[in-house]
Formats: sequence, C-alpha cells, structure tokens
Amino acid sequence: GLGRLEAMGAELITVEELRSELVGEFVSGGCVIDTFLGCAYRVYGGSIDSLNVGDITMDIDPLSSGMLSVRMDLNSVSATWDIEVTGPDVSGSVSASSISVDVILDPYISSLGSLVLRVDSVSVSESGFDFEVSGPLDEIAGFLGFDVEDRVWEELRDTIREEVEGIAPALIDDTLSALEIEAPIDVMDNTYTLSADINAVDVDDDGIDVRFGTRLTPDELLGAGTLYGPTGAPMFGYGTPDWAGASGTSLALSGDFINQLLFAFWEGGLLDQEVTDDDLGFDLSTIALLMPGLTDLTMVTTPLLPPVAMPRASGDDGIEFDLYLGDMLVEIHNGAVGDDSLYMELYLSVEAPLDLEAAASGTAIELSLGDPVVHVDVVYTDEAYTITREATESLFGDLMPLYLPDLTGALGSIPLPEFADFSLSGVSSSMTGTGTPEGYWSITGSLTD
Repeated sequence: GLGRLEAMGAELITVEELRSELVGEFVSGGCVIDTFLGCAYRVYGGSIDSLNVGDITMDIDPLSSGMLSVRMDLNSVSATWDIEVTGPDVSGSVSASSISVDVILDPYISSLGSLVLRVDSVSVSESGFDFEVSGPLDEIAGFLGFDVEDRVWEELRDTIREEVEGIAPALIDDTLSALEIEAPIDVMDNTYTLSADINAVDVDDDGIDVRFGTRLTPDELLGAGTLYGPTGAPMFGYGTPDWAGASGTSLALSGDFINQLLFAFWEGGLLDQEVTDDDLGFDLSTIALLMPGLTDLTMVTTPLLPPVAMPRASGDDGIEFDLYLGDMLVEIHNGAVGDDSLYMELYLSVEAPLDLEAAASGTAIELSLGDPVVHVDVVYTDEAYTITREATESLFGDLMPLYLPDLTGALGSIPLPEFADFSLSGVSSSMTGTGTPEGYWSITGSLTD
C-alpha cells in the first residue's frame, strides 16, 4: 500500500513547479565599490536561469518510534546561473547526482478528532556535488561580499526542501483523510448511511494501522421490532488484529461492525417481509396434507429482535460466523393478508452458519447462509389445522431454508464504499484478531489506483 503512495508522491512534485520557484533573480543589484567619483564597481544582478531534474522517487518508511519517514530523491539535478557585474559577466552551473530531502512526520489525532501530521524534522543532503564557473570569479569574489557557490546551492537546496516539506505531509494527510467515509448504501426500499471516522493512527515498523469508529443508520425506521426491541447493536469488543509480519493492504471488519450492519438493517425493516409461495418457489401441493385448507400462502415476518452474528471458535469448514435470529413472529395467511385470512401464527428462532466472502473486485462483501437449525413455538392455528407440534417444526425446518436465502438476498452483496481512487486487487479473506475466537473478518490484497 505504501508503494502506491510513493508512486503518487513522486508525481506530485514536478520540475515545472521547482523551476517556477527557483528560476529568477537570486542576487539583487547594487554598487559594491563607491568612490567620490561615483560607483567604481557594480553588481547589476544575478539570476538562476535554468533547472533540470532527471527522475524523482519517494520512499515512505514506518518507524518503530511511531513516526513516518518520507524521503524524496531528485536525481541528476543541474542548474545554470549568471551574475552581471562591471566588466565581464560571471556565469556557471551547479549539479548533483542526487539531492535527498528527509521529512519525519508525527501522525496523531487531535483533541477535536482531526488527523494531524506534524513535521518533526527536515534535512537535505546531496551526493556528487559539482560547481563550475566561467568568468573572472576569483577576481571579483572579494568585492561581492558573498560566496557565489554557497548562495546558488542555498537557493537550490531551500527551494527543493520547501517543496517537499509541503508535499510530504499533504500526501499522507490527504490519503488517510480520504479513507473517512460518509456514503449511502441502497438496500431494497431504504437507504443506509455508512459513516467511518478515523479514531486512531498507529505506526510501527510493520506499517500504518488506521482505526475507525463506524455508524450505519437507516434513513427511515421501518422495522416493527424497533417499537419494543433493543436500542443499540451488541458490542463485544473483540481483540484487534496484530499485523506483525503481514504484507499487502488489509481491511479488517470487527464482528461488532457486522452486528452494527445487521442491527441497522433490522431497524430499516429489511427483515420485515411479506412473501408468497410463488416468491419462495414453494409447491403448496407438497404440504397439502400438513396444512389442510391452505390454498394460497402468504407469509409475513416480523423480527422482534435483531439478528446477531458470532464468530466461530473454529473455521475449519471455511464458515466464519454463526447467525442467530430470535423471536421472529411469523404469520401465515391463506390468501391476502387480513384478520380473516390468518391461518397460523408462530415464533421462530434460527441458528445458521453465516459465510462472508470478498468479491473479486474487493468492493463488496458477499453473504451466504448454510443450513439453519429452526426452533418453532406455535401460538395460533386455524381450526382446520390438526397436525402435531413435531410435524409443524419439521415443516418449518424445511420451509425456512427456502425463506432465509430470500430474506438475506438483499444482503447478498454489501458494497464497501470506495475511498479516494484506490481499490484492492487479488483479494483473499480470513479471520484475524488477538482474541479467542478471532473476531475480525479481513480482506487482504494489493492496493491499486
């Protein structure tokens, strides 16, 4: 990931910008030797006339001290200059095989919650330095009152240092700040706003770890369960990942974040559904004996509690979480929904394996459910319904696997908002974290722009 920032940073500083800052007058005119007869020796002015730079590279290194080292190397640097004086003018050139600027940055979050990159130190060095002159410099040096070589080099050094000193913190600040998210996610009949603010930036010699505080809020509270259910998502505080030895760029989502998503979707009414046997692809003739008199099935679901995802102690089967859904009110109607059409009323609790996969593009989370375990509590049945509780439980054990994929179909692909112009390629996913079980689901890949 830092490699991509290095490539971007090298493009931010241009020879044209340096020329605009450097080329021009660096020595003002004036009389150097004044006599009663007038000025005997005058400097009319001195200027730097040209600047050429070969390639420009940037190197960003995270340090164990918690700071970032940003080094900008300008290779094959050369500039020409001239000084107009009384008599023959003096001109020359200065060159270096490389000029390096090292900026040490201290990133932190201010008391107001803003990302700050403080410049801790700046230093400039060069190699292969050469100074050439044509004209009688030795003869006039004593009259100028300054060392031409030092003055030209000082101008070149200061210009490059100031340019890099402005670019380095801006590059990191702009890039990390671009990770902050305020993005809408449209799911079915509602829009959810995902907000992610930087809470901490930790730097060590393994890399940069940016931690976010997140919120997901529906535009409308449509879930009936919000009238009597909990007012917040469960928070377990899973141990954060330790990235020592990791490579590539990783995005890790806490199990708390997964539950924040599920809670918001529950608030937004995503799980409040009305589906028919046609929607389910269900052949009513197959259950005619178990549900006598039911000719046109309409099922209404009202989850009174939000679903909760828990990380598995073992992911040997490739499944990362278990999804728990409790106190779901299910009403079965014979035909259109109405007081006279109610055929059965029951409560369900469901436990199902929840698998998270990263889309190949790295821009979405794909969710899928395994075979659920269904528990049924029947509270009302039509007089025509005479089947035992055991048979009912068996029936809904078969019915819910048809319904749950439809229920989660809207969640089947949760988009991850894009940040800046970056994306991940060649992604893979795994569970990570320092707790037991590991509570963070992460995707890792190569950062591209």
